[in-house]
Amino acid sequence: MLTSAAAPVSVLTEARDLLRAGRFTELAALVDTRQHAAAESPAKANILDWTLHAFRLDDGVLQAQIEAWAKSQPNSWVPLFPAAFSMS
Repeated sequence: MLTSAAAPVSVLTEARDLLRAGRFTELAALVDTRQHAAAESPAKANILDWTLHAFRLDDGVLQAQIEAWAKSQPNSWVPLFPAAFSMS
């Protein structure tokens, strides 16, 4: 793996592992933390982008879990983001 790709891949993998494990509370906290970091420092936006790429999965079972997560957290944007991918 290229050194320049190591950081983005590890960021993506961390978020995807939480997603696949159904650890939604931890995933939401991770995304929220990275979103706040990106808002404070545009240089950190790349980390947020790679984190959000974790939601690009084609897995029917996982999509159903994501949709249930979104319904259970209607006031949070974090679960709505992957739910939008699963509906498209």
